Amino acid sequence: MVLEIGILRDFIPEIVQKYWDWIAPGSIAEGSTIEIREKPAEAVCRRCSTRYVIDRDNITDSRCPSCGCDRGTLVAGSELRILGIEIRK
Repeated sequence: MVLEIGILRDFIPEIVQKYWDWIAPGSIAEGSTIEIREKPAEAVCRRCSTRYVIDRDNITDSRCPSCGCDRGTLVAGSELRILGIEIRK
């Protein structure tokens, strides 16, 4: 299974993997793997419409790299999606 998890979610990839390894044995998921892809946080500038990546460690002081505006609209980074499941017989 492939998961896409936004960095602003309260998910820690290592913990997700740990629980997957714990619940999979004895189920139809036994022997399966889980791949976790982290999705960066992105915003769109309210002034110039530039799309830019937000620094997770400095989210409260994120500024548009084009015009310096400190007002952006969050458009990515809080996702939790299943991107794919591969089933083998």
